[in-house]
Amino acid sequence: MLVVKYPSYKVVILDKLDYCSSLKNVSRALRLCGGDRVKFVKGGIRSFDLVLHVLNTERIDTVMHFAAQSHVDNSFNNSFEFTKTNIEGTHVLLEACRLAQNAIRRFLHVSTDEVYGESALGELNNDSNTEHATLLAPTNPYAASKAGAGLLVMAYGRSYNLPFIITRGNNIYGPNQYPEKAIPNFTILAKLGKKYLFTETDWRAVVRARRRRGGRV
Repeated sequence: MLVVKYPSYKVVILDKLDYCSSLKNVSRALRLCGGDRVKFVKGGIRSFDLVLHVLNTERIDTVMHFAAQSHVDNSFNNSFEFTKTNIEGTHVLLEACRLAQNAIRRFLHVSTDEVYGESALGELNNDSNTEHATLLAPTNPYAASKAGAGLLVMAYGRSYNLPFIITRGNNIYGPNQYPEKAIPNFTILAKLGKKYLFTETDWRAVVRARRRRGGRV
């Protein structure tokens, strides 16, 4: 937990409490640290006035941008919401950071490896297949919205000298994760004694990835 590991930090959480979130997930931090070091603000990142108000009143110097519509299956039937939250919401955050009274020292944008699209199995043997050599090629509305958001972050870095970091990891997992995601879903299925698909090809890829010194699988 961030506030436990770094006792000098003050954390302000901005979340609109969508269907997949709960205030109970941050209750332990609120209970341990109280209002002095952890504060929760209910609201969405598409509200420019709210975001700018929080940045100014709380004197924020680092933004960790996790907020996103992220369930791929939902993006096929409700793609506009992904564009609004992931692209417009990111743009609102960036513009608010640009206009904030307190200088933003770092903007951390959490993206996804899905912005690279699908990789052929034969690419596993391609040593040049590293992140910097891979083009963005999203194949679904969710991935496209995250790719667009990432490009906005890079543009603000170039145009306004906003210090930023973009992470493009695989499945993020942890306590209290909503069960629509792969790992908690498989865990629940296993506890219930239900079957799930296991493919030998994926296992070979995992073994090969473990032996690689670098690159991407």
